Amino acid sequence: MLILPRLDDRWRYLAARIARHPIVAIIGLYAVSRIMMLAIGYLTVFAMEPGYFSTWDKSPVSLLCRWDCGWYLGIAERGYSPLFPDDQQYGASPFAFFPVYPMLMEAVHRLSGISRTSAGVVVSNLAFLGALIYLFRYTLLLGFSATTGLLAVAILCFVPQSFIFSAVYTESLFVLLLAAA
Repeated sequence: MLILPRLDDRWRYLAARIARHPIVAIIGLYAVSRIMMLAIGYLTVFAMEPGYFSTWDKSPVSLLCRWDCGWYLGIAERGYSPLFPDDQQYGASPFAFFPVYPMLMEAVHRLSGISRTSAGVVVSNLAFLGALIYLFRYTLLLGFSATTGLLAVAILCFVPQSFIFSAVYTESLFVLLLAAA
C-alpha cells in the first residue's frame, strides 16, 4: 500500500517534466504508436490463413513493404523506364510516382549501406517524426495550447490508418512537406 502513492508521485513528476519539454512527448507518442502498429501488423498477419503469406519472410521491414512499395524500390534502383517489369501488369508504368521519395531512399541506401527497403522505412519514419514536430509547432502558431498540439500529434500517431506513415510510401514525406510549408 505504501508503494502506490510513490508511483503516483513519480507519474506526476514525469508528466510535469514532459509538459516542460513537448519534444519528449512527441517522440514518446511516436515511439509508442509505431511499436503498437508493428505489433498489430504482426498479429494481423499471423491471424490470417497460414498459406496467405507463405512467401513472406516475416521481418518488420517486409511487413512495411506492400503494394506500391515495389514501384518505389524499382524507381530508386533503376529510375523511370517506359518498359514495365515482368511482374507488373501490361500498361503499368512508374511515371505515376513522384521522384523525391525514391531519390531519398537511394541516398540513404548509398550513404548507409542498408537495403533500399530498409532505407525506405528510415525515410518514412524520419519524415513522419519531422511532420509530427511541425504539426505541433503549427498548432502553437495558430494560437492553440501545447496540450491541444500534443493531442493533434497523438491523433495523427494513433489513427488506425497511420501505419502508412511507417511503410515504404510517400505519405509521411507528403505530410512533412505540407506541415513545413
